[in-house]
Amino acid sequence: MRLKVFMVAALASTLIVAGSGSALAKGGHGHFEDLGNAQWAASAIETLSAQGLINGLTPTQFLPQDPVTIGQLAAILLRYKGQSRQGESFDAEVSQAQQAGMLSGLGGAVGTGDATRAQAMTMIMDALGVTSQGSSAQPQILGQFHDGTLVPGWARNAMVLAVQLGFLAGSGGDLLPQGSITRAELAVILQRVEADLGLPASSSATGNASPGSVHAGSVAGTVSAIGNGQITIAASGNQEDDQGQTDNGNLPAGTYYLSPGVKVVVPGEGAHGSVSQVQVGNFVRLVVSPGGLVHMIIVLSQSVGGPGNPSQGVPSGASASETATGIALSWTAVTGAAQYQVLESSGGAYAAVPAAYGGTPTASGTTITGLSVGTAYTFEVEAIPAQGSASSPSSPSAAIEWGARPGTTATVTTTTSGSLEWLSIGVPYDKALNPASLDTALGDYTLIDTATGQELGVANVSVSGSTLTIDTGTYPIGYFSNQGQAIRVTTAKSVVTDLAGAPTTPVDASGTFGASIPGSVSALEAATGVSLGWTPVSGAAYYQVLASSGGSYGPVASTEGGTPSTAGTTVTGLSAGTTYMFEVEAVNAAGQASAPSAPSPAVEWGARAGATAAVTVNAAGSGIESFTITITYDKALSASSLDTTLGDYTVLDATTHQTLSAASVSVSGNTLVIETSLYPTMSLSDTLQVTTAKSVVSDSVGAPTAPISATGTL
Repeated sequence: MRLKVFMVAALASTLIVAGSGSALAKGGHGHFEDLGNAQWAASAIETLSAQGLINGLTPTQFLPQDPVTIGQLAAILLRYKGQSRQGESFDAEVSQAQQAGMLSGLGGAVGTGDATRAQAMTMIMDALGVTSQGSSAQPQILGQFHDGTLVPGWARNAMVLAVQLGFLAGSGGDLLPQGSITRAELAVILQRVEADLGLPASSSATGNASPGSVHAGSVAGTVSAIGNGQITIAASGNQEDDQGQTDNGNLPAGTYYLSPGVKVVVPGEGAHGSVSQVQVGNFVRLVVSPGGLVHMIIVLSQSVGGPGNPSQGVPSGASASETATGIALSWTAVTGAAQYQVLESSGGAYAAVPAAYGGTPTASGTTITGLSVGTAYTFEVEAIPAQGSASSPSSPSAAIEWGARPGTTATVTTTTSGSLEWLSIGVPYDKALNPASLDTALGDYTLIDTATGQELGVANVSVSGSTLTIDTGTYPIGYFSNQGQAIRVTTAKSVVTDLAGAPTTPVDASGTFGASIPGSVSALEAATGVSLGWTPVSGAAYYQVLASSGGSYGPVASTEGGTPSTAGTTVTGLSAGTTYMFEVEAVNAAGQASAPSAPSPAVEWGARAGATAAVTVNAAGSGIESFTITITYDKALSASSLDTTLGDYTVLDATTHQTLSAASVSVSGNTLVIETSLYPTMSLSDTLQVTTAKSVVSDSVGAPTAPISATGTL
């Protein structure tokens, strides 16, 4: 795990920034005139101001009740890390901080609003390098406060440690985690941090190493010597400093000089004290200032994050799968873990799952029960050693929903048979359903005609895929004549399970029914288009015709016969020689369309000429010949419609690029015959191409044919 560490006094020196983001103008320190309502913070404000660590808006105005934004805090941390370039604007700093990931991990906040107390403490404790440690004491610590349960999961560790270390005391028994943090509150907290950790009063670190010769950051490893104001550690691998500079990601192993007020912290337990608590052989992390001074020693658990890589004790690979009773979880086991703590989130903060619901297993797997039906969850897992604190949470599992949810919008269709009609109400779920589990007790389903308030009888229920379908009883034709009225379907309980066997939430859906679905759509070719007919339906103000020539269906324009008021029309505007299929929707007076009918049979309008021509050589004398070119259509042709204008036919010898004249054209059945004029004998390997710029003949019903583009070889 990456440990972010900063010297808090240096942090405080750039802390207070204006609402616009720019640094506040420097004024004389002390003597702020607007601290009358913030006397509880006056000492902290005046002390830090006298040290030159915070400034007022003017020499006499501090604005103690103004909130501090997340962006301002991020810019402050960026400046301390030395990553803010001189003269850079506040907006540029915030943008850079966001790109560096400093505004992530705050419960989804993007850093544009005022910082809450939970967000501020998370950033500050992260700056101290202890935020990432888990805490087995979380429930007890947070339970001391009335609103402890409101602390977001991502801020629990930070808030608990802030309380344990005395940085945060609460107000009237409340932590107020979602409340904004003011400039006055922040000054008090920073003064407590500075005093408790014994940090120097100046932002310039001093020590044997010259300032800047050692990067700000941390180094973790096993203690090999301690004493005489020094500590020597053998560094573990994969330790990154916070600037990622020339040391290749690691602060070097070796001897570091201790600040006179250095403190020892055991993350998660809140114990802090003197250097005498650190022994040779301890696995520790050192908080190191830019000048090389050690300001904090964090003693880490050997069993969860021992020597070699402090992150190795974090569970990984958390995966979740749905079962009939809950969500089955598994993850990679952690050496030294006595048990695990499962954390769950259904879109908000993560919270610990109680043991009664499978939340504290001893093995690397469990089934979490007590979940809400139709709710999506993600899970994290912490490893807890026999002694010591919990690990950091694992990466979240993929989101998984337990059970299925029905939609709130149903599809309502009308079906007629003889003198009767009935409604079918389709309720879509967000998962596939298990037909074998369907509740077939018809009394469990309630259908209400919301226009009349009348309850409709239920005749049948069924499941197909992810849809539950409920059929009403039969009623006389015209009973549902009030087109556009809504039908509401409700159930008092789950009526079906999903494929995993998990229950679904009760149904509460409404749908507005339109006209019945037209049936028996027929299609016949005509000289001007395709003539359609279908079975009329009750309640239809008009019909909408949909056409497809091999792709998706699209509406036919009214000007081309697409919206007739009767159960029949001729669709025009078609392409000759093209095959079509048609569907029909019934549209009621409210403009609501039924589902489309079943498609009509495919029908081709006009005829298509084949792409291959047959060529016959006619010997007319020595060295002279003509050619007969035969082109076959896919339908019988109308001889009386033949275009006899010979100039409309182009015959090209594609080999010699010579154009041949047509001498005659004729039709026989579904064949068009072109005779050429006489020409000198040609090579028997020449290719002839026949084209027309337009249709030159109609099919047997009078529909035009597509132009010719055919090729034949002599």
